[in-house]
Parts: sequence; structure tokens; C-alpha cells
Amino acid sequence: MLEMLRTKIAAGERLTPNDGEAVLTTMPLTELGAMANRDRFRRHPAREVTYVIDSNPNYTNVCNIDCVFCAFYRHEDEPGAYTHAVDEVLEQIGWAVEQGATTALLQGGVNPALPFEYYLSRGWPKSPVSRYAKCWGRCGMPANGRSRAEALRSWRPGCERSWG
Repeated sequence: MLEMLRTKIAAGERLTPNDGEAVLTTMPLTELGAMANRDRFRRHPAREVTYVIDSNPNYTNVCNIDCVFCAFYRHEDEPGAYTHAVDEVLEQIGWAVEQGATTALLQGGVNPALPFEYYLSRGWPKSPVSRYAKCWGRCGMPANGRSRAEALRSWRPGCERSWG
């Protein structure tokens, strides 16, 4: 099986989910890394590699969605629940930028107590990219009477910015 997977990978063929599982569970990690590096140079021969230094300031851990995979959230009455003011989140982002961060992904719970305008704050920085995690827009954005489409249209221009 491993030989067939090596051949498939060397030929640049797409792996099935079962192939991927077999590679991850049976192939030696150093071999997998070497194969990935060869494939990377096959696809992108330049030696230059770029990356981002991401930061994830959390504006609140209060959430009413109860995702089964999330160990982060708290209900508003639970010990350890918090919600930061916009100024506090801006301080977190500022500190991250001082440490070399190139992006900021604003993450947090879906807190029903936060008004829609909180998320539109014009105080969010113009320099690292500031975005909310996708679940926020899909699961429970407090639209304050707006349709989801209307709320997303007003949210995106104010909160998705890139380096100028």
C-alpha cells in the first residue's frame, strides 16, 4: 500500500481521503515531510517562502451557539466569561503588531448581549487584516432587525481591511 501511495504522490495524483489517512498513519513523518517539500518545489520552484504572523484577539468568550467541538465558550453567567471593550481589543492588536504580527483574526463567541454596532466599530485597525471568524457570520450575528444579507453588507466594509 505504501509503495502505491508513494507512486501516486510522486506523480502528483490526487489522494482519496482513505489514501490520506493511510499516509498519515503509516508513512514515516520524515519521509512525508521530504515528499511534501519535493511537491512544493515542483509546484512553486522559487526558493522564496512567505508567511504571516497571525494573532487571534478574542473579544468575548460568551456564546450561545454551544458548538460541540468548542472548549472555549462560556455562557454569560458562567465563571470565566468575559467580553472586552473595543479599546481593550485594540490594545491586544497593538501589542501583537509590536511583536511582529502581520494579521489579526478577531475571534470570539456569538454574544447576544453585544449590539450589532459593536462589530462595526470604526476603531478596528486599518493595518493588520481584521476579520471575524466565519461562524460568527453564519451562526448568530446580532443583526438587530436586519436581514442576514443586509447585516453582512454593512459588516464587511467596516471590518475587513488589509494593509494599506
